[in-house]
Amino acid sequence: MVQGAVPCELAWGALREGRKKKRRDVCLREMEHITKSITTAMAGSGHRPGDEPECGAQRRSAGEIGTAAERVPAANRSDEARLRGLRRYEIVDTPPDERFDRLADLARTLVETSVGLVTFVTEDRQWHKAAVGTDLTAIPREHSFCAYALEAGTVTVIEDLTGHERFSDSPYVKGGAEGTAFRFYAGAPITTPDGHRLGTVCVLDETPRTPSSGTKRQLERLSGLAVEILQERLSADRERPAAPPQMDVPEASHQYQQALEHAPLAVARVRPDLRYEWVHDPRAALVPPEALGQRHDALASGAGVDRLMALMRGTLDDGTQKRREIALETNDEATHVFDVITTPLADEETGLMVVALDVTEQQRQKQEHRRVRDQLRRTQEVAEVAGWEYDPQTDTFEGTDQLYEILGLPLDTELGRRDSLQFYPPEAQDTIERASRRCLGEGESFDLEIPFRPETGERRWVRTQGEAHVENGEVVLVTGTLQDITEQKRQEHALERQNDLFAKAQEIAQVGAWEHDLQTEAHTLTDQVYRIHGLSPEVNLAPEESIEFYHPADQAAIREAFSRAVREGVPYDLELRLIDANGRQRWVRTRGEPQTEDGTVVRIRGTLQDVTDRREMRETLRKQKGLLSSITDHISEGIFRSTQEDGIVYANQAFIEMFGYDSLETMMDIPPAALYANPDQREELYSHTAEQDDLDRAEVQFQRKDGTTFAGLVSIRKVEGQVGGPDYYDGAVTDITDRRRQKEQLRKRQQKVEALYEATSRLLRADNEDEVADLLVTLIGETLGYSGTTIRFVEGDKIEASRVPDMVRRYMPERPDYDLHSDTPAAKALKTGETQMFEDLSAAKPELDRGDIRATAYVPMGERGLISVGSREVGSIGPFDLRLIEILGGYAALVLGRLDRVETLRQAKEEAEEANRLKSVLLANINHEFRTPLTTIISSSRLIEDDPDRADRFAGRILAGGERLLHTLNTVMDFAELEGGQMSLTPRTCKLQSVLSAAVDDVRDMAERKRLTVRVDLPETPEPVRLDQHYVQRIVIHLLSNAIKFTEEEESVTIGGRVTDDDVMFWVEDPGIGIHPAFQARMFDEFVQASSGNDRTHEGNGLGLTIVKRLVDRMDGTIDIDSAPGEGTYVTVHLPKARPGAQ
Repeated sequence: MVQGAVPCELAWGALREGRKKKRRDVCLREMEHITKSITTAMAGSGHRPGDEPECGAQRRSAGEIGTAAERVPAANRSDEARLRGLRRYEIVDTPPDERFDRLADLARTLVETSVGLVTFVTEDRQWHKAAVGTDLTAIPREHSFCAYALEAGTVTVIEDLTGHERFSDSPYVKGGAEGTAFRFYAGAPITTPDGHRLGTVCVLDETPRTPSSGTKRQLERLSGLAVEILQERLSADRERPAAPPQMDVPEASHQYQQALEHAPLAVARVRPDLRYEWVHDPRAALVPPEALGQRHDALASGAGVDRLMALMRGTLDDGTQKRREIALETNDEATHVFDVITTPLADEETGLMVVALDVTEQQRQKQEHRRVRDQLRRTQEVAEVAGWEYDPQTDTFEGTDQLYEILGLPLDTELGRRDSLQFYPPEAQDTIERASRRCLGEGESFDLEIPFRPETGERRWVRTQGEAHVENGEVVLVTGTLQDITEQKRQEHALERQNDLFAKAQEIAQVGAWEHDLQTEAHTLTDQVYRIHGLSPEVNLAPEESIEFYHPADQAAIREAFSRAVREGVPYDLELRLIDANGRQRWVRTRGEPQTEDGTVVRIRGTLQDVTDRREMRETLRKQKGLLSSITDHISEGIFRSTQEDGIVYANQAFIEMFGYDSLETMMDIPPAALYANPDQREELYSHTAEQDDLDRAEVQFQRKDGTTFAGLVSIRKVEGQVGGPDYYDGAVTDITDRRRQKEQLRKRQQKVEALYEATSRLLRADNEDEVADLLVTLIGETLGYSGTTIRFVEGDKIEASRVPDMVRRYMPERPDYDLHSDTPAAKALKTGETQMFEDLSAAKPELDRGDIRATAYVPMGERGLISVGSREVGSIGPFDLRLIEILGGYAALVLGRLDRVETLRQAKEEAEEANRLKSVLLANINHEFRTPLTTIISSSRLIEDDPDRADRFAGRILAGGERLLHTLNTVMDFAELEGGQMSLTPRTCKLQSVLSAAVDDVRDMAERKRLTVRVDLPETPEPVRLDQHYVQRIVIHLLSNAIKFTEEEESVTIGGRVTDDDVMFWVEDPGIGIHPAFQARMFDEFVQASSGNDRTHEGNGLGLTIVKRLVDRMDGTIDIDSAPGEGTYVTVHLPKARPGAQ
C-alpha cells in the first residue's frame, strides 16, 4: 500500500457516519426544548430565554455600542471586535478536543518540528486549545508569537527568533520560561468568515530552520480546517428548536414534572448565592444527593467544576441563557461530558435553572464521525488524492477538482470513460482497460499503480482505485480515487540507489515480526521468528528467553537496547549474532519500535530478519568492490556511473581527484550540474545519450570543486535499469588540459619562431647600437613576453647599460656598470661566450641585490655586450625561449660587428664610394642571400625543437647559415652605412632622473680624462614620465660630450632637469669657449664645425648637434642655445610631457 492512499470504503464510511450524526443530534435538540419549557413553567413569568442573543452573547443597543467605541482608543477597536468574535465562539478554556489535537499533530508532522499548536489569543494570553510536543498551556500576550502573527494578518515565518527584534529577549526564546528555548516559529491565522483573526495553527522548534516552499500552503490548509471546526461548533449551538407554546404555570409544572420522571436529564434550581435550592437528578450523574443547600464547588473541585460555576455566575451577571459542554467527574469516578444549559428566572433574585444531559457517548460518536471525515479531507488535501465517479448507464464521468488538477485539465472539461485512457501510455492502456471491463462486467474492484502522462506531457506515476456498486446484479455506479504517487516512486528509486551496486542480485530475505505488550506481558511472534530461532511455533518464547539465543558477546547489547526502548522509548536497529536451537550461528537484524499512549510506552513492536546470506554477500561484494577499485583506481581516466536525475552514484579515485573532491560521498551530495562549467550542457549530453544510447569523446568544459575549469573528453553509454527503476549512464572522462596546453605551447612556439623570422630583417637593418638595443628590447618583450630585458654594451673595461626597462627599475635597485674583469655572472658570460642561466639568481648569488627579480639569464652578444633577461617568477625562463634569445644575441653580434665596420668605412672616403657602387649590385641579391641562410637556420631550429636528439646533426647547418648570413650582413651594411639610418621612437614610462643619470654615466669617463666635474641638478622626488629614454639619453650624451669637449680642464659642467605641468625640460651648461654668433645660424647643419682644416682645434665629425636637433624635432620638442665667445654655452631642451601609461 502506498502511504497516504485512500480506500473507497473510507469515503463511503464518511457518508454513513454523517447519517448517524443527524440521529444523535435529535436528543440534544429535545433536551434544549425541554430546558426552555421547564424554565418558563417554573419561572412563572414572561421572561423568554429564547429571546436572548445566540451563544450567550449579551445583546446591546446601538447607543451602548457607540458609547463603548468612544471609550475605547481607535488602535484597540479592531482588537475589541476580534475579542467579541472570539467570545461568540465560546472556545477559550474549553476541554480538549481531539479534532484540534489532530490538527496540531498534523502541523508538527508536515513541517517536521518538535511542537504543534492550535492557539486562541485573548486579552492577556495566548491560550493553547491543542498542544503537541509541549506542556505549555498558555503564553502571556506580551511574549505571544501568535499575537504577532495575527497583527501580520498572513502566514508568518520567523526562521530564527534570536535575531528577531520583538522576541530576541523573550524568556521563551532565551530559555528562562519553563525550560523552553524556541528558535523557529511558523503560524497561519485562524480567520473566521466575518474576518476576525482568533488564533493560529502554528509550529515551534528549538532549532533555527528555513522551511520548504510548501510550508505556508500546508499551514493555510490546516488553519482552514480549524475554521471549519469552529463553524461546526457554532452551527451545533444554533440548531435549537423553537420554544413550545406557552401554557399556564400550574399545568406546565404538572406536565413537565411527569416528563422529568422519564427524561435522562439532571435539573436543578440554583439560588443567587449559587447554592442548590432543589435538584432532580435520578441517576445522581451531575449533582450528588447531598448537594441541597450547597455550592457545587464546595462538593468537588477541578477545571470542570470551575467552568460550571463560571457558567452559572455568567448567567446571573448578564441575565442571559448560556450553554456549554463541560467535562465532570461523576459518582462512578469516571469523567463524563455534560451539555449544560443555564437559564435565568424571571426575577434575578429567584436565581436560575440548570439543565444537564450526559452526552459522553454522543461526544464519542461525534468525534469518531469527525475523525473519519477529517481523515478523508486531510488525506485528500495533504496526500493530494482525487475522487471520481462513473455512471455506466449515462457514460458520464465526474471528478473532484484535484482530479482535474492531476489531469492538467480545466474544471469545465467533459470526460467519458474512454476519454481518460488517453492519459495513460500505450503499455498501460491495456491494463486499465481490462481492469475497467472486469469492474463493469463482473463488479470486481481494482487497485493499480501505473504510469500516467497528463496534459502537461510530463510522465508521472499514479495509483488508481475503483469500486463497483451493484444493484439487482447490475453495476450501476463505479467510484474511485486517483493519487499522484510520482514522488513516492522517486523515493523508492532513491532508496534502491543507496544500496550497493552489487547487492541487487541477491534475493530479499524473509522478515519476521514480533510484539511485546508491557501491560499484559503478552509476547506475540510470527512463524518466521520461530524459524530463525529453530523452534516450533508452539514454544512460548519470552523476551529474556529470546535474548539467551544471542551470542554471549552480543547479549549485553540487545538487552540494553530493549531496556532503553522500554524505559525511554528509544527505538533500536542492530545486527547481531544469534545461535539457533540447532547450534547454527546466524547473523540477524533485530529492530524494536516503542509504541506509546499518553506519553507512556505500552508495547514494543519489532522485526527479526536473517541477514546471514546478506552478510556473506556483503563480504563477497566488499572483496569484489575492492578488486574493482584496485583496477579502476589505477586507471588515469575518470570512471563513473550516474543517473540523469540524481547524478553520480559511483566514481573511481581518478575521477574524484580530477574534480578536486575528497570522497565519493561528497560528490554524491552535490547537484549533478555542478560538475559542468555550463550547467545546461549536462542536460544536452544526457539527452543525446538517452536518444543514441552512447556518446563518444565529446569535448566538455568541466568545473572542479574550487571553481576552476578544465577541458575533458567524455564518453557515455546508457545502461537500462531495472523495471520501474532509473536508467544508468556509465562513462569515462579524460583530462586533456595538458594535451591542450602542449598544443597551445607548440602554437605559441610557432608564432615566436615566425615573429623572430620577421623581426630578424629589422634587426639586420639597424644603423647603430641604440637601435639594436631598442629592437632587442622590443622583440624579446613583445614576441617572447619578457618585459624585464636589459641591453648592455662593452665600453672599454665596463659593461654599460644601454636600455633598462621600467619593470626592472620597479622591482630591483639601480645596477652600476659591471666590471668586465670581475667575477659577476654578466662578466663571466662575456668572457666565456656562454649563456649564464639562473632559476633564482637571488638564491644562487645572495650577495647580489636583485630586488624582486628571480629568474635571470645573461646572453652574450659576441664580445660587444649582453642581453640580460629577468623575471619575477622562479624558473619562468624556458629553454626554448632561451635558445631563441641566444639566436637573437648571435644576430645582434653580427649587426654590431657590421656597425663597427661601417664606422671604419666612413673614415675612408674612397672605400665608401666603392662600397656605394657595390651596394647596388649586392642589393639585387639581398632577397636570396638573406632568406636562404635564415630559412636554413629556422627550419633546423624547428627540427631540433621537435627532436632535441638531432641537435648534433643540424647544429652544423645552423652555424653554416649564420656564417653565410654574417658574410652577407657585413657586405650589405658596409655599403648601407653611407645611406644613413632609420629611427623608430619607443616611448616608455621612466623617471627623468634615471635617464639623465644614465647619460651622465656614459660620459663620466670622458669627463674624468679631462679632470672635469659633472654637476647634476635634479629634484629630490622622482616623477615618472613617458618618453623614448634611449634617444633622450642620446641627446643628453651629445650635449654633454660637446660641453666636455669645449671646456678647459679642471672646470665643471652642469646638467639639470625638471618636469613641469606642460613639458619635460633639461639643460646642459658649460664654461667653455662659447659659440661665435656667425656660426650659430648653421651650427645644426651636417658636418659643420666652428674650426676645420688646418685651423681645426677640436676633433669631431660635425654631426653631434645635427643628431640632437633631428631627435628633438622628431619628438616634437624645441632646443635653445645661449652662448657667446669666451662666456660658455647654455643649452635648454623642452620635450612635450606624455602621461605615464599613455599609448
